[in-house]
Amino acid sequence: MDHPSSDRPLFGTAVILAGGQSRRMGFDKQTLELDGQPVVGEIAKALSPIFSEIILVTNRPELYEDLLESLPRVRLVSDLYPGRGPMAGIHASLLLAQSRYVYVIGCDMPYLSPPFILFLMQKIRSKENSSGAMLKRDAGFLEPLNAFYSRDLAGGMETALKGPESGLQAFCRDLPFVWVSEEETRPHDPRGHMFQDFNQPQDLPADRPLVYEASGQDGLTRMVCLSRVTGKGAFTIEDPVIREIECKALIDHGPAASFFCLPDRLEDLITGWMYLGSRIRDVDDIQSLQVTADPFLPDQRLIRVELNDSISKEERARRSGMSEVPELALDQVSSLMGELDQRAELFRRTGGTHNMLLVDLNLEVLDHCEEVSRHNCLIKLAGRAVREGRDLSSDILVSSCRLTASITELIARAGIPLAVSQAAVTSRALDMAGEAGFRLIGFARDKRFNRYL
Repeated sequence: MDHPSSDRPLFGTAVILAGGQSRRMGFDKQTLELDGQPVVGEIAKALSPIFSEIILVTNRPELYEDLLESLPRVRLVSDLYPGRGPMAGIHASLLLAQSRYVYVIGCDMPYLSPPFILFLMQKIRSKENSSGAMLKRDAGFLEPLNAFYSRDLAGGMETALKGPESGLQAFCRDLPFVWVSEEETRPHDPRGHMFQDFNQPQDLPADRPLVYEASGQDGLTRMVCLSRVTGKGAFTIEDPVIREIECKALIDHGPAASFFCLPDRLEDLITGWMYLGSRIRDVDDIQSLQVTADPFLPDQRLIRVELNDSISKEERARRSGMSEVPELALDQVSSLMGELDQRAELFRRTGGTHNMLLVDLNLEVLDHCEEVSRHNCLIKLAGRAVREGRDLSSDILVSSCRLTASITELIARAGIPLAVSQAAVTSRALDMAGEAGFRLIGFARDKRFNRYL
């Protein structure tokens, strides 16, 4: 049973907001490390002597297994209204908080000041029934993080989150907060770092070691603000778009290729590109492969590859023959297309990807890939097969995209004996498949498909 606010301790709960989209930074700020330590973990440790409960708002709980073991007082929660900004994280935390007032800070604000937190507590004690305490800049701008919020604000926040506007500036401005001036903060923050956060690459400290996780599912999309126009009018919302980066490859110290692609499976991408281009025969031809990222250029990657010199170009170009593929029945093709659709998570979120599967001759799924480019999608599948030592000549490709001449050429180079697509097949693709000796199936939809002879 929930306790009335008056029965709760005045203070005791702190909140770290780590569930944002990091769209200006270009990578997930939850993964930041400063001086070799995770920033979120250091913030939690700094708060532990002051607060009995620490709530961490995150959409990636798997990042915090070690933190939960070292700090049992930390609890993980997720937004009840995803994609609505910091207010959504504060709202979810207020509903669970043990204390009447809750301290809130961002996961990218490592320079918190315990004396300032105690100062805010003192200010709240001096004013009954306040909405909390926060800094109001001399120019009128509010600092809604590194601040306290009353648990009683949860209802008003929920109303705002259900409406079109969920900004903290507008929500807090007319409420009875205890407003702290810039002059009052200076004794607690002599260097002026207390409200510094990392929102953009240029905010990162140039003089201190800082690293971040370069890839991951969360980094494959970016939230953007847009106006959605319907027959009922225009509405301003945030919506995910697929994230596309530029990836340049150097092979044996010379420029080799440039890709525009998703920021994942880049080792597969370059391996598949080299294999399909007859630069390598198998993974043993690769002496070294390194993917590097720069936090100041978050949408660029560089791949450096060195090849062994012992394999001739003629040997690298050899391919084994294609396997005989059994005729697929209607229920088998329908099952494959259902499997393809079920795995298209990024497409459902953004509508911005192509979707492919590799299955074996028993129709067991070997690999799945989504990509902004259908060519890169197939190249990544081929690269993963090469890196795992699998023979593509016994695989079946299942695809959401059209089977055109350029895709069919890659299928032929890979030695894949059958490609199944839910889309159309072009005449040139059919000619190339006939010349190379593999089969194509198109328009694989519900209860029908075309088998090209």
